[in-house]
Amino acid sequence: LLDGSFHSDPPHRSAKQIIPAMKRLFSATQLAADPTVVEPFYLCTVAVDESHIGGVFKVICDRRGCIMSDDIQCGTPLHTIKAFVPVLESFGLSEALRTA
Repeated sequence: LLDGSFHSDPPHRSAKQIIPAMKRLFSATQLAADPTVVEPFYLCTVAVDESHIGGVFKVICDRRGCIMSDDIQCGTPLHTIKAFVPVLESFGLSEALRTA
């Protein structure tokens, strides 16, 4: 909205003049917008031994997860994996990781 004009007479400057114009404005902006659906994600941090890292990667990828980093903890055989997993796919994730 760049400019607007109202009736110069104060009795005509009421909600009856402003609300319909704003309603049309917001309806037009919703129709002109490019809607997107955004899915919520969890950031999961998993500490795993080197011998089980393949199973953890498989479980995360099977659940449409996106692995962000795989860091080795100095002085230990553990890897720290950070991944984004969709909330919908996260139900039962801990049990699946334990069996992997």
